Amino acid sequence: MIFVDSSIIIACFAKQDSDHLMVKALLEQVLETQHEGLISSHDVIIESLNWIAKRCTRQELLKIASILISGELIAIQELNKLDWLNALKIIEKYQDQKLSFTDAVSFAMIQRLKIKHVLSLDSDFDLLRTVVNLAHGARVKHKDFRDIIGLIKDLPPGNYSEKIDDILYGGE
Repeated sequence: MIFVDSSIIIACFAKQDSDHLMVKALLEQVLETQHEGLISSHDVIIESLNWIAKRCTRQELLKIASILISGELIAIQELNKLDWLNALKIIEKYQDQKLSFTDAVSFAMIQRLKIKHVLSLDSDFDLLRTVVNLAHGARVKHKDFRDIIGLIKDLPPGNYSEKIDDILYGGE
């Protein structure tokens, strides 16, 4: 499984996000090469939807929420009390960092499930030495991803980028 952080979810669903095209290309590349499912937590989904709610129309929010809740793109893992308690320890361990509680709970869940890969544009995930952030350095290659998007549009149906567009924008 690959853990997906809110920064990826937001950039994937918000067309106006400066990382939107790059994240779409990154998701396609990851899903084609990693052969692992995507997973996140209730907390991350709520954090993402709260951000999206402030920047999108109600119609867009309802559509995006329906997609996320369905688990069609990202499986939603339930958190447990131990995750929350371990999050407190993680915050103590990284007290010199400005780690959010959502990120700390995500770290605890990642550790519990022994997840080895994450997708995040958030540098806090670099603190986890036991995982590989598949998005690491993606912003540096942003221009390359814009070039890739042009190529992706010419691919036959069935590529992941087109599936995202179909789900999100009705095939616009």
